[in-house]
Amino acid sequence: MMGFLHLQIPEVFYYAQKAVLHPTGPLFDQETQTLKPRCVRALKRIFILCDHDRDGALSDAELNDFQVKCFNAPLQPSEISGVKRVVQEKLHEGVNDRGLTLTGFLFLHALFIEKGRLETTWTVLRKFGYNNDIKLREDLIPLSFKRAPDQNMELTTEALEFLKGIFSLFDIDGEIADVLVTLSNSPFSGITQSRLPRPVSDHFPITLMGGGIRRGPIPFRFENMWLKVEGFKDLVHSWWQGIEVRGSASYKLASKMKEIKQKLKVWNREVFGKLDCNKSLALQQVEFWDRKESERILIVEETELKKEAKENYRKWVLMEETYWRQLSREIWLKEGDRNTGFFHRMTSAHHRNNSLERIKINGEWLLEEQEIREGIANAFHNMLSEDMGWKADIGRLQFDQISQQEAENLERFFTEDEIHVALMEMNGDKAPGPDDFTMAFWQSCWDFVKEKILEMFKDFYEHSSFLKSLNNTFLVLIPKKSGAEDLGNFRPISLLGGLYKLLAKVLANRLKKVVGKVVSTSQNAFVRGRQILDASLIANEVIDSWQKRKENSLICKLDIEKAYDSINWKFLLKVLQKMGFGSKWVGWMWSCLSSAKFSVLVNGVPAGFFPSTKGLRQGDPLSPYLFVMGMEVLDVLIRKAVEGKDHLTHLSWILLWFEAASGLRINLAKSEIIPVGEVVEMEELAVELGCRVGSLPSQYLGLPLGAPNRAPYMWDGVEERVRRRLALWKRQYISKGGRVTLIKRGNMEGKIHLVKWEVVCKDKDKGGLGLRKLAMLNKALLGKWIWRYACDKDNLWKQVIKVKYGQERLGWRLKKANGAVGVRVWKEIWKESEWCWDNMMFRVGKGNTIRFWIDVWCSDSALSHCFPHLFGMAAQNLTVEEMWDQSSGQGNWNLNFLRDFNDWELDTVGEFLHMLRGHKPSLEEDSVLWRQGRSVVRALWDIVFGLVDVKWAFPETVKEDGALHPDELVDLFSTAPERASGFAVI
Repeated sequence: MMGFLHLQIPEVFYYAQKAVLHPTGPLFDQETQTLKPRCVRALKRIFILCDHDRDGALSDAELNDFQVKCFNAPLQPSEISGVKRVVQEKLHEGVNDRGLTLTGFLFLHALFIEKGRLETTWTVLRKFGYNNDIKLREDLIPLSFKRAPDQNMELTTEALEFLKGIFSLFDIDGEIADVLVTLSNSPFSGITQSRLPRPVSDHFPITLMGGGIRRGPIPFRFENMWLKVEGFKDLVHSWWQGIEVRGSASYKLASKMKEIKQKLKVWNREVFGKLDCNKSLALQQVEFWDRKESERILIVEETELKKEAKENYRKWVLMEETYWRQLSREIWLKEGDRNTGFFHRMTSAHHRNNSLERIKINGEWLLEEQEIREGIANAFHNMLSEDMGWKADIGRLQFDQISQQEAENLERFFTEDEIHVALMEMNGDKAPGPDDFTMAFWQSCWDFVKEKILEMFKDFYEHSSFLKSLNNTFLVLIPKKSGAEDLGNFRPISLLGGLYKLLAKVLANRLKKVVGKVVSTSQNAFVRGRQILDASLIANEVIDSWQKRKENSLICKLDIEKAYDSINWKFLLKVLQKMGFGSKWVGWMWSCLSSAKFSVLVNGVPAGFFPSTKGLRQGDPLSPYLFVMGMEVLDVLIRKAVEGKDHLTHLSWILLWFEAASGLRINLAKSEIIPVGEVVEMEELAVELGCRVGSLPSQYLGLPLGAPNRAPYMWDGVEERVRRRLALWKRQYISKGGRVTLIKRGNMEGKIHLVKWEVVCKDKDKGGLGLRKLAMLNKALLGKWIWRYACDKDNLWKQVIKVKYGQERLGWRLKKANGAVGVRVWKEIWKESEWCWDNMMFRVGKGNTIRFWIDVWCSDSALSHCFPHLFGMAAQNLTVEEMWDQSSGQGNWNLNFLRDFNDWELDTVGEFLHMLRGHKPSLEEDSVLWRQGRSVVRALWDIVFGLVDVKWAFPETVKEDGALHPDELVDLFSTAPERASGFAVI
């Protein structure tokens, strides 16, 4: 034993000395196994000082300089590659194509400490001026800065050398810009001060830049403005054709995209240049020719050069607008209405709202950037990982099924037209995913990229798979409310790769055609022919009926917790199988779900890279349809309980069973039960269900629920939202034409001429601005429900209204809604029925629901109005089907009148038969038509104008001008840019 101890004494002394010279405590937190904040700040400063080109990464040369400074010996290329390989294997974002990132630099030192090599980190810190407390040594800046305003201070040699180093680092072009910066651990890190030229004053203007939110290297992103550059598409085409790759179709596409990305980086840097510089140079050319023209008359060639200069400047202005619009995501404003300032402010607002300086996860505040990123990535990794516990089996449940033919149609081969239509339906300005290419790129370059895309779809059709990297996804955290700081108050939105999004869009276009066949009428979202507002109408009408009949009833408002993120994949696939979807389609869905991998964008920098084993992505075109089909299980369970007349308390068991099957959990904190009338034992029911007790009036889908129809207080929230919207455009950021566009979506200044509001609200082709009066728009939108009642067949809302109010004999119209208004809304809708039907007509199918004489079906008026004399001699309530005789050949009209015609009546009979010529029943169902043949709301809007008898009067001041005929001026308005048309009329 003594010998053993004797042999260990040198080692004990070694470790004791190491603990004194290179202590762990100041560097590393043993409990959390992370670097301490002060150590992180010091290493960040060192990284910034060593990053000479400020690209957010240490290149091989910079790593070598760092090694020589700290250890007086260079690294071999193989050693540098080995270091980066170790980092990349452990932390994917630790290395990029420019070198070792800040994340990798910090990870490397954490790895040194974990392996017991503390002397390495301490050597680095001490070489850069830090003491044992990880504070800058006093000999670096020895004097306190607490001096009176009239006092000076003298820097030490070390401090002077430090400032000189900073100056050399930032003074790339010999100017003083960016010299004055704050240290990275300052409260105002990132703020820079720059000197501007002095065109007028003898003082230099100074710009104070607040810095950006991004804390990592700026990633590549395809800019849609490049598509406006002359010859750009041809250049990309040549690159695309020149890249030869072997492998699967999706691998070829991914490789080509990678090569194109590198070429675009070089082209952007060396050819395209900086946008603001090019715009400034173009403006200088315009100013040059303006000066020349003010001095003398330009010759023909110079006039053409001036014209070219203006066109060149306009080109760069439009590119700038495209750039900022793409960043701002404001898609309502049309291109050509230059609102760069507005777009820039919207972009800045988005960055401010989405920036994370700190965040609370599971009750714990995270303050340091690195821990914020790691905490968020870990939280989402855990949230998207499936719990492998017991799952309830849905095998015995019965669902509606699609037909065999519909299942085969879903699995048919992908066609070029189908893919192209889906591509052109997508918004080209949407934020790109990890592949960095917007959909505008694929839309613009379809002519030469389609061959490879078609090959990718062919491979997917045959093998039900594609290159997994195409399905990489960025998660972007969008705050649900202003000032959100808890992770639970952020909504994760997925940014998908362009090619996967196109594939999902094609599949979604197929799926949405059949989803209505398998989703019950009680679900209104994401099903063609149904609207989410249907649910609000149904709820209020049912509550109104309960209250009128003084029935005691109960409303359950249930909220699903993290619905998209929690749903189980195997559960979804089982539902698809039970609904009759084929094995190939189910395999396609599995491939789309299981191949996704995620990184979370935190302040613009990706964090983590992990797979998921459950959940749907918000932003995936397939997700809404898959989700509503999954929710059909809950609908089936509730219907079974209703048919079995189970007690309401069984709802809690239904919800637990549904959670065990699907993974979807009811958020009891946001759920409530609301009594209607005198409901006994409410508190006991609330305890049984585990939710709180609410009361009427309430809110449902953002609209009043159970509120008196004309109670003004229920619309306070709507008024507040309108005020917030108005606050955006009342500022000076939007041009007048831009405000017109925004008003259409949702006070003009600078009075020149006053024009009647009725004139302003006229269509642009009649000399107005096309703005809408809210009262008239409301009238039109109410009228759309009348149209829907006539068109919809089996929707639940129509069944509820029909049962409640009753309908006329043939089912096209409802009976009059009588009685007090209460909380119902249909009575207000019914008031619009007469003028709607005055502008609708029937399209004859079988003819069994259209009255031959009374309904409008073969002309602009009913036959009873066109031929009142004949109508008086006929059987007046017969249908078109009853008036048609199919027994004789091709069939003919069986016109049974009460008596024979007199000679003087034969001309009228001839006109009558002529009107019927070409009209006959068919095997289709009867339907209605809007007479103008345009969109329903717009057509209703036009009819409203006619109802209120707004007379078109062209402004007299314009007429007297005599320069243009009113019709010609209308043509001018229609072709002028939106922002110019406002000045033309006002």
